[in-house]
Formats: sequence, C-alpha cells, structure tokens
Amino acid sequence: MPRYPQPFNDIVHFFDRLEDRVRHKLVHYRILYAVIATVGLVLFWRGIWLFIDDLPFFSNPLISILFGLAILLITGVYVTMIGTEIIRATLEREGRTLREISRAVTREAAAKEEGPATANVPEQEPIALLLQEVKELKSRLDALLAALAKEHETKK
Repeated sequence: MPRYPQPFNDIVHFFDRLEDRVRHKLVHYRILYAVIATVGLVLFWRGIWLFIDDLPFFSNPLISILFGLAILLITGVYVTMIGTEIIRATLEREGRTLREISRAVTREAAAKEEGPATANVPEQEPIALLLQEVKELKSRLDALLAALAKEHETKK
C-alpha cells in the first residue's frame, strides 16, 4: 500500500479494511452486491455530472469530450479497457481453435496407435501441419499471456 502523510494513511487504511470486510460479506449475495455497486456508481456519476455542470469551462460539449478523452488516454484507462477486451476476445477465439486442434491431434494419435489396418489414418503431412499450427498458436497465446501479465504488473 502506498505511503501517504499520516492522517491520510490512517484514513486509507481504515477504508481499505472496511472495504475488505464488506466485500467479504457481500460476495455471498451477488445480486445485492451488484445492486449496491450500481447505486454507488450512479450516485458517484451523478455527483461528478452536477459538479462539472457548475463549471463554466465545460459548458461546451466538445471541450468536455476532449478533456475527458485526454484524462482517459493519459491515465491509460481508455487503452486498458479496449485492449483488455481485444485480448479477451482473441484468447477466447484462439482457445476455441486450440481446443479443436488439440482434439484433432488426439484423434489422429489414437488412430495412429490403432494401426493402419483398423483406422483410416490420413497421410503424415496433415498431422505435421496440425502440430505446426498448434505450436504457432501456443506461441501466440504465450505472447498474449505475457503481455497480459506485464500489463497487470504495471497496474500494481
């Protein structure tokens, strides 16, 4: 936990412990937890909205959009939200492909163990191609997971 000046450190520590206790209890009541979180988020958003409405500088919608976008880009939140979604979708897509290829390789290996007399074993070339594709997908998946881990470490 980062160090703050003493009065702030005490306040941060108090709310950190309180959050842990409340979250530990609410995690068992998912719907109630979601409702409370939604109400808190809406109230927070409303407060920010009303505060910004009182600032004359932000009366121009274009200024609000540009200023908000700048904040999101500078903090990395905008890129993280979009990047995480892209990585998640890619992992899902690749995971499905990897599973399908894994099943195909397993079937081919089982057919090969049974011998050519009992199974229709395709030529060696398709198996080699499948194995090569599995290796390529594994390396791409490893790269994505490494990027995800690196991004997670930078957030801490």
